[in-house]
Amino acid sequence: MLPGHGRIRSKDAAADRALAQLPPEHRAPLEHARQLYLNCPYSEESWSDDLQAQVRPHVNHVLAELDRLRT
Repeated sequence: MLPGHGRIRSKDAAADRALAQLPPEHRAPLEHARQLYLNCPYSEESWSDDLQAQVRPHVNHVLAELDRLRT
């Protein structure tokens, strides 16, 4: 069983946990999303071009990790 598996966490607590496990090059999109969740109404949400470019590599990394853990 994975540590913390089965426990319900708030979105920001789950993001903190995930950020601690991500390689540094994949943290920026999740850090930004966490800050938006905590501090910004959706109507004021903004993503820089640099952050937008990092989303797909972040998603690919997370999906690869899920596949790895599943096997």
